[in-house]
Amino acid sequence: EFMEASYPEVRVVRNSENLGFAEGMNVGIRASKGEYVVSLNNDTETDPHWLAELVRQMDRHPEMGSAASALMDFKDRSRIDSLGDGYWLDGRSYKVGSAQLFHPVTEPFEILCPCAAASIYRSSMLKRIGLFDKDFFAYMEDVDLGLRAQLAGYRSICIPTAFVYHMGSATSGGGASAFTIRQTTRNIYRVIIKTVPLLLLPIFMLFALSSQLGLVVLSLVLPQFRWFRLHIRAYFEGLAHALRDLPGNFVRRRQV
Repeated sequence: EFMEASYPEVRVVRNSENLGFAEGMNVGIRASKGEYVVSLNNDTETDPHWLAELVRQMDRHPEMGSAASALMDFKDRSRIDSLGDGYWLDGRSYKVGSAQLFHPVTEPFEILCPCAAASIYRSSMLKRIGLFDKDFFAYMEDVDLGLRAQLAGYRSICIPTAFVYHMGSATSGGGASAFTIRQTTRNIYRVIIKTVPLLLLPIFMLFALSSQLGLVVLSLVLPQFRWFRLHIRAYFEGLAHALRDLPGNFVRRRQV
């Protein structure tokens, strides 16, 4: 209601149900007509020049399929929230530069893939490789898309002059909630099974199972991992869901 009343030039697309972040993004992408698509979470505040800077740099780098914003911590704006996403051998993604002090940089630099909290995608790339995977619902869907883009030959950059201030997980309860642990656990394995190249798949699965088993053990013996022990049921629910879907994901959804 606020958007429609305050910004009549904005086209609001309403969904009758909660489709999750991934399909919610897809609805917007399908309704768009521009050369670029920009994603922006609702727990953010943008710099006035943020959007213009994203477009300017993408115009300068036509070889790039996507770009990340300089996501800064909402409370301590001298510190980085994320300069893009990286990817470990155990299937977990990580925030590039997280919690580090930001040192001013003017030139874009290459990353694996952008965090969809605030990023820009070339529409022609999405048309070729496909949109976000709606079955992810929320979490890791941007990593899945980013890996598919890299495997299709598209590169990605971080634009360190396009600032966005991010709270992080505000919609899903903040921090490590049962929802985030359940979703992330399930989707870690979903990315591995459907997107990681076949020759690397056994390595990633071995590391993922070992890493997560280690986290379960640590949560039982070390107080600093108590947050995980509080949500261990959610973890096993996510794992069970991932294993149940494994055969179908492998047979029907393999990308490589």
